[in-house]
Amino acid sequence: MAKINICSVTLIDDVMRRDLVGLLTRVVSWILVYLPLVLMLLIVADLVKYLVSYGVSITSQLFLGSLSTLVFLVILMVVGYWLGLISNWINDEIETELTSFLLSTQGPIPVGRIAEYLNISIEHARKTFLKVKSKGMLKEFTFDVESMEIIPQIHETTGMARLMELERLKAEGKIDSEAYRVLIELEKLRSEGKVSEEAYRRLRRELEGARS
Repeated sequence: MAKINICSVTLIDDVMRRDLVGLLTRVVSWILVYLPLVLMLLIVADLVKYLVSYGVSITSQLFLGSLSTLVFLVILMVVGYWLGLISNWINDEIETELTSFLLSTQGPIPVGRIAEYLNISIEHARKTFLKVKSKGMLKEFTFDVESMEIIPQIHETTGMARLMELERLKAEGKIDSEAYRVLIELEKLRSEGKVSEEAYRRLRRELEGARS
């Protein structure tokens, strides 16, 4: 599949979203595979009917007359199959690049940012993430529906970094003692698994909004 010539697809990507290119290629692939197949079955059905009614000699002449049409239909099916491979390649590339992007980026990542980076729609970026996650990859990431962000699960090192950040904000006077106490307690609940990452972020946004 990696040997497929994709120069034309790359040029189209410059003016169209990649998910639209993949969808268009897939639809054309289905048309070029199944429509010729139906036409071939109709031709074969006619040949069988003539074979029963008029015998082998007339049917063989009709077959020779239809041979060029059958060959053309087979060529269309091959082209359709090739376009199907290109569509699969586009989807595989999007999944690979999305995975690499998430693994190389720290912190919560807006789905819109991923969509812009990959040149796909936000909805396609969301579905691609869920598809990759369903394959057993990106287990350390979750999708926050409310904020439309993909969030890595927090490890102990990240938890310590958050505590240090709270200490710094308090020292700089950006949060008061009461807000600091509440945020520390909230961080403790999150680290114990009593508050999910999504709930933690929502409550923290509410607290920060109340202070501003």
